[in-house]
Amino acid sequence: MKKLVSFLSFPLILLALCAFSSPVQAEDLADALAKMHAQIVSDAVPAGPFSANVVVCDQFRHKILILKPGTDWNQPESVVWEWSPEMSPQINPEHYKWFRNPDECKPARGTSHLLVTASGSGIALIRLADKACLFYSHIDGNPHSIELLPDGNIVSISSGGLFTVWPVPEGNDAINADSRLKPNPKGAQYPTYGGHGVVWDDELQILWVLGYTELAGYKYNFNKKDPQFTKEFSVPVRGTPALGGHDLYPVPNQRALFVTGIGVGVFDIQKKEFTWLLPPDSTPAEKRSIKSISQSPEGTLIIQAPTKSYWSDRIPFFNDQLTPVGTLKDGMIYKARWWVEKWK
Repeated sequence: MKKLVSFLSFPLILLALCAFSSPVQAEDLADALAKMHAQIVSDAVPAGPFSANVVVCDQFRHKILILKPGTDWNQPESVVWEWSPEMSPQINPEHYKWFRNPDECKPARGTSHLLVTASGSGIALIRLADKACLFYSHIDGNPHSIELLPDGNIVSISSGGLFTVWPVPEGNDAINADSRLKPNPKGAQYPTYGGHGVVWDDELQILWVLGYTELAGYKYNFNKKDPQFTKEFSVPVRGTPALGGHDLYPVPNQRALFVTGIGVGVFDIQKKEFTWLLPPDSTPAEKRSIKSISQSPEGTLIIQAPTKSYWSDRIPFFNDQLTPVGTLKDGMIYKARWWVEKWK
C-alpha cells in the first residue's frame, strides 16, 4: 500500500490562510497541521482559560487523576476526579494489584466513562458518576491500551503481543454499589508485535491497531456474544514517526490519528500517509519517546515526554520549551490526555 512520509515545512502564506479560515467550515487537515507546527516551534505559552481538564495515569500513586490545567496539581482543589480500584466496590480486593502502574486513561461514551489499563495486568471500564466498575479483567503481556466498541464489547492490546476482544455481558450498565463482578472471560485473540494502541473508527467501521511495525485496520463482525475481527489492511510504519509504535489517538475533528514511536506525527486516514510533526534528524532528546499526545478544543497540544526513564512528574504543552501544564510532586505519569470526547 502506498504511503508518503514527509516533514512539515510550511510557507508563510499557508500559516496566513490558517489564521483566516472560516470557523463554520471543517478545517482542512493541512491547515490543522500548520497550526500544530506553529505551536511546536513557538515559545508562546497558552494562557487559558481551558475548556477541558487533563487526565493522567500516575504510577506513583497508582491512580487515575483528572486535574485542572494551569493550576498547582499538588493542591486538593486541583483534583477534579480520581480513581483507584479500591474506589470501585465491584472489584474483588484480591484483584486490586492488577491495577498497579496504570498506563492508559481514555474517555468513553463522551466523557461519562473511563477506560483504563495497567501494567499490573488489569483492564477496566469505569463510570465517572459513581466510580462503578462496569467491566474488568486480567490479561497477560502488559496491557497498554483499550477501546470500547459500539455494541459494548471491549478490545485491549498488550505490548507483549496480544490483541484481545472481550464479549461483555448485556446489562452491565445497570451495575450499582451493591453489585459485584467477576473478571470478564476473554474472547478471541490475535497476534500483534509490540501492541500499544487501539482506536475505533466509527466512520470506516474499522478498528485501528498500532504495533511496532504496522498500523493495521481490522473489520468487526458485530457479534455481541462471539466477537471476531478480520485484518483488512496493514500500513507499514518503517521510515515513519510510528515505527516502534507507542501512542495512537484521534486528531479532533479530522480524519486523522496522532502517532508516536521513534517520533511524533499524524496519520492521514484518507490518504494513508504519515506526516512528521518534528524532523527525525533534529528532534532534541527531551522530545523523544513521547508516550502520549492529545489536542484540546482550543487546539492546544499536550504530550507526555519522559524526564526519568519512561515517566515524568509533569505534563507540558507541546511548545518549544515544553512549558508545564501542571506538575505532580513525586509523580510518575505515564500517559496524559485532554479529558474531551475522542474525535471531537
